[in-house]
Amino acid sequence: MENYPRNAVLIYCKYDDTLGEAQSVLEKTGYIVSVACTFDGAMDLIRSTDFHYVLIDESVESVDQKYLVSESRRCNPDAAVILFNAVESILTRFRHARS
Repeated sequence: MENYPRNAVLIYCKYDDTLGEAQSVLEKTGYIVSVACTFDGAMDLIRSTDFHYVLIDESVESVDQKYLVSESRRCNPDAAVILFNAVESILTRFRHARS
């Protein structure tokens, strides 16, 4: 598994506009961001990279959410897995996840 710095983030979202906006916000605040717009892409990244945060859009089907959360915790138990419903809430959720 590839070790990434402590500010490495994976975002999984099926909507390109949300994905791009979230990536832009996080990169502007100093995070190293990887993105996935497919379930298989997200799973490949979770299994191959040591992310500090895994963000999953709440619009993703609940079965897929559960599988992604489970796989993320199996591969990297220290990663904060966060469901989000608005780009504006991501940084707030980061602060709460690490407090």
